[in-house]
Amino acid sequence: AEAATKRTQFDKTNSRYNAASKDQYHEPTLSIKPSQVKEIVSIESLWVPKPVYAAPKTKNLLQVCGKLPIFDSNVDKAKFSSPVALKEEVEVIARKAITYDEVIHKCVESLKEDKVTCPIVATCDEVLACIMAAPASVNSWDIEVTSIENIIFLDRRDGGNTDKEWVNENAAGEDLPSDTADEDALDSRARLGVESTKVNFAFNTQCATKRFIEEKTEPLKEDSHSRKIVYKYYQYIVNEGLPNEYHLIVRTEVDFAEEGANGTIKPYRAFAVLEYAPPKPVRSYKQDSRVAWTDSSSLGAILVDIARKNMGKVARWVAMSLLSETTMKIGFVTRKGETTKTHSIGAVYTISPHDCARSINIDSTKMWTAVSVLVESILKSKIEDGGVLRQGGEKQLRIFAGEDSDGDDDSDADEESEDDDDEDEDDDSENDE
Repeated sequence: AEAATKRTQFDKTNSRYNAASKDQYHEPTLSIKPSQVKEIVSIESLWVPKPVYAAPKTKNLLQVCGKLPIFDSNVDKAKFSSPVALKEEVEVIARKAITYDEVIHKCVESLKEDKVTCPIVATCDEVLACIMAAPASVNSWDIEVTSIENIIFLDRRDGGNTDKEWVNENAAGEDLPSDTADEDALDSRARLGVESTKVNFAFNTQCATKRFIEEKTEPLKEDSHSRKIVYKYYQYIVNEGLPNEYHLIVRTEVDFAEEGANGTIKPYRAFAVLEYAPPKPVRSYKQDSRVAWTDSSSLGAILVDIARKNMGKVARWVAMSLLSETTMKIGFVTRKGETTKTHSIGAVYTISPHDCARSINIDSTKMWTAVSVLVESILKSKIEDGGVLRQGGEKQLRIFAGEDSDGDDDSDADEESEDDDDEDEDDDSENDE
């Protein structure tokens, strides 16, 4: 309850944090003063060549909530030569903030009852994946931090770009979308980011039917969910047995599942890649060669080529799938003609996150190093409410504290008081005259 109250105060006193910057890739997603910065974490310290932290050995499934949709197998029939139309409607998932999540509260209270004295960190897979993939990201994002004693809540922020699906974020040269300010330019980086994010949500929605897996789960206490999913809550013991041990509670998501003949259930996460063809001709085959999106091309080769220019988001996808213990379904989506309003699914690639990580040369142990380095820095900063900012193009994360609302109110009150005093003095002077 105290964490929820602090979050509400933070949102009110930092209202400018809720408006994303117009230039969301180079400019920061929010503005902070130098005096608010408490710690700076080097990006290079997150993915070190030899990870200093091992992946957690202890992982416990705490609770499963929600109804799990059954996968629509018609999506898997898509081919580049005979694509499946993408249904453009998007069913939004109204995710509850971590600080307001009743299951998270119960998990934290349970650990406290078990006499856990080390720090407890609670978050969701979207936020944790951003941290894990931070060294691979280029564009701006930020998350919220709320601390109560030794309990830290890491949460997403509307406008924080943790769910933004940028196009060719890690590309260079002709493969990098333009930064034009022309709102009508279809292939500007900002407009492609909006289109790609919407396509990702639409593909996810299309993969799920209105039928559900029959399994015993707790109901979600959120009537605002128009898109049914399942939450799985996991507990990790990180750096177990060491002085810097901490417990990590993660709310993960499962998008849909397939039922096997023998009653087995195979859960999935869904992601979509929007094809981007630079308008200029390719001049350097060695540097700018692209794998053609055709039936004769290997989907694995296409994915590797995509990851070369989109390592930030593909690394996030891998992290989210590893955390939720799901298989990845990646849709390759193209535009229908010169428009951003209609699209087609050219192919769907099904791959485990472990195989995907190996194919694009990502070490999951390094991802856990990134989490531990940032958690230790947040603990060191001793902030009660604030956040973490990754500014586009910079090689550092800023841990910052929120502005003190009491201080602002006091200063305003002082100014009003001084004005009142001046008016009283003027009145007294006039009376004397």
